[in-house]
Amino acid sequence: MTRLNRIWFTLLVLAGILVLSSLQAGGSSRTIVGSQQPPLGSGSLQIRQPTGALATPLGNYFDHLVVIMMENQGINDICGSNPPPCNGSNTPYMSSLANSYGISQQYLSLVITSWPNYYGILGAFVPSGCSTTNPGPCYPPAASLTNPNLIDRFDAAGLTWKGYMESQGVAAGCVTGGSEPYTHEHNGFVAFQDIVNNTSRCSKIVLANPSSCGSVTDCALINDLNSSSPPSFMWLTPNDCNDMRAWSGCSNGCTRGGSSTCIRKGDNYLNSLVPNILNSNTFATTRAALFITFDEGNDYCPLNDSSEDCLYAVWAGPVAKTGFSSAQLYNQYSLTKTIEVNWNLTSLTSNDASATPMTEFLRPSPNFTISATTPSPISVGQTANSTITVTSVNGFTGLVNLSTNSTSCNISPTSVTGSGNSTLSCNFASEGVTNVAVTGTNGSLSHSATVTYTVQDFTLTASPTSIEVNAGATSNSTVTVTALQGFNGLVSLATNSTACTVFPTSLFGSGSSALSCVFPSASTVQVTVTGTSDSLSHSIGVTFIVQDFTVVASPTNVTVNAGTPANSTIQITGLNGFAGVVTLTTNSTWCTLTPGTITGSGNANLSCTQSVAGTYTVTITGTSDSLTHTAMIEITVQPGGSVGGMVLPTDKLRLLSQILPVLALIATVAAAGVIAVRTRAKRENQNTHLHEPSHQASLSKYLPQPT
Repeated sequence: MTRLNRIWFTLLVLAGILVLSSLQAGGSSRTIVGSQQPPLGSGSLQIRQPTGALATPLGNYFDHLVVIMMENQGINDICGSNPPPCNGSNTPYMSSLANSYGISQQYLSLVITSWPNYYGILGAFVPSGCSTTNPGPCYPPAASLTNPNLIDRFDAAGLTWKGYMESQGVAAGCVTGGSEPYTHEHNGFVAFQDIVNNTSRCSKIVLANPSSCGSVTDCALINDLNSSSPPSFMWLTPNDCNDMRAWSGCSNGCTRGGSSTCIRKGDNYLNSLVPNILNSNTFATTRAALFITFDEGNDYCPLNDSSEDCLYAVWAGPVAKTGFSSAQLYNQYSLTKTIEVNWNLTSLTSNDASATPMTEFLRPSPNFTISATTPSPISVGQTANSTITVTSVNGFTGLVNLSTNSTSCNISPTSVTGSGNSTLSCNFASEGVTNVAVTGTNGSLSHSATVTYTVQDFTLTASPTSIEVNAGATSNSTVTVTALQGFNGLVSLATNSTACTVFPTSLFGSGSSALSCVFPSASTVQVTVTGTSDSLSHSIGVTFIVQDFTVVASPTNVTVNAGTPANSTIQITGLNGFAGVVTLTTNSTWCTLTPGTITGSGNANLSCTQSVAGTYTVTITGTSDSLTHTAMIEITVQPGGSVGGMVLPTDKLRLLSQILPVLALIATVAAAGVIAVRTRAKRENQNTHLHEPSHQASLSKYLPQPT
């Protein structure tokens, strides 16, 4: 065979396969929205939640629900009369299931036509104008409904869900067309736009009965029920050969709707399926429920022999009551309401809001409650206890493990069997109101109680916290105690400084006290006030900036002559930031100070003039508010020269001091001359007797002559 011939042969084989596939599909068209999976019979698809997925919310009555919707039979067709008992001649399994668990005697369809009873449960409404006599509006185009639906509520609440459609033709997807024995009018999901247009949602509508199931009916559902993560909500729609509707191509003989054959085949179908559901891991180990009903009946209700369209509606599973029946009026919206009540979902419309939930069919499971006492208020650092009580409900005898969400608390013991008490002990490092959750867990059961701890304390503040004060002056700061979280204890106040007092020394709850301090010298002092109440202690610091100044004279000893000014520099030095005005004065009236005031630091000149000789002490006083300091100067005044008792001016005295030595020398010479003359004269006088005349003449030239 040439290469070209081999290519043509391959194309012919592929074309043949496509033709055969089209023939198997019955030649009708179908629309598939979502993930395009292998066609019918290509193998099983087991969609499982990934390991470690977040836990889904738990229900009030059940954690998993399976709904199976059958077709076109009323309660009288299945049970033969008004139950109990249910005793249909063609439905031994369904009758037995109803008698073993719970059956409603008055559960009505919404409209006696198929599709609105499917999407009506999911959306809690039927279109305007839709009725038994006017079914046209009951069948809107697929994917045309924009109403909110249960899938929206499930996704928002974190609940998982899945639809299982027998014979839908693809492993997963939104099939809005299709061919029998599948019909999209038995698939309520594909009526809604926000489901069909969402690929992720469409991937959750799967083929229930792939060929790989073998002898296991609807193995896609059974596999999920035996997995570790079954969906919360599961809806199963059988095909027209199994749901009692009939189709001419059914190989099981259900080719005429309403026939006893179709009813028996439907009963046989459920008999092959439901035991596997009830025996699955989900139904054996969790709170799971099964609800089986029909879309519509035959316009008859044996309960009251009326034209009400009463349907076979049975609850089964571990959470369903056994041997139970009720004449309470329900309809398809009651299933919607039951789902919403179970998972705390918001109503979709007024229809489900006003519907009666079917919770009377569900028996309370063994459970427990948890409660806690509220401890009295405590102070920071103290320990308070709450008694945690676990109470058994409906015969619960399991082990409840207890835990808390606070690292400041511990629980002892950490588990209780059935009913019992535990102690929650908490110690908090800061004030406030703290809500501590205590959670009790047993398998899928989990309940919590909240314990409110009120932790009290007080704060200590001061105003002002920094004070500038003169040395020796009293300064005050107001110390305030503020109660937190209702604190009303006695707070004792004390200070670390002997230069300070606090009054009053104790306060109840909130109040103020005065801190008074006096410091003798310039310095910066940090004073701490501490408030104590039992184990509570807080401190606040107040800084005192103690200011002063010094007065220093330079020089401190001055010697001057009388009448001469004595001068000294008076230095004012501010200490520790002192910036006050210092007024300078002196005790002497013959002294002056210039300037008379100094701000902060600076110099002044002292000038003193005294005419009387002596030693004088002059005191200079600096004053600023309460501060007073002095400096002393000793002035020595020496006597000065005078004429006629008058003190000579300084320049004349200086001249006199220069002349006096000369005059003294002259006087000395003169005196010596006089003595010499007199001595000589005496000698000459002794010689007078001999030659007196000549001696006198000789001496006369030395004697002073009168003027």
